[in-house]
Amino acid sequence: MFFAAPQSRFWITREKQNYEGSSRSCGGRLAIIRNKKEQDFLIKKVRNLLPNEIYTNVYIGMTRTRDGRYFIWRNKERVDTGYNGWMPREPNNAGRNENCGTILINRHTNAEGWNDLACHHKLFAICESGRVKQ
Repeated sequence: MFFAAPQSRFWITREKQNYEGSSRSCGGRLAIIRNKKEQDFLIKKVRNLLPNEIYTNVYIGMTRTRDGRYFIWRNKERVDTGYNGWMPREPNNAGRNENCGTILINRHTNAEGWNDLACHHKLFAICESGRVKQ
């Protein structure tokens, strides 16, 4: 299912996969989130498409660098140079292997934002098909 945001077109994968499988399903184009408006739009779509999940993580196009110092988007831009959508106390690299980025939605606490998570988890993902001409 495609849905358009102000700058891009997005869709959510049909099956849960690990990060690498999700990236392949997206043609290498996991979503890059550029601003709060885009993030809010995507969170609303995920909430609507997965209404029965109390605790939802979906992959987006960010990973930790090999040296572990920071996160980068799939286009190699550092995440910390633009919009910051991290949840409080994230990224925390719990277990020392949380190298992939997700959007986390917790319906119990109403918390939502970016989270770092181990890449082996099987999750849905948000894909991006490219920029929309304005």
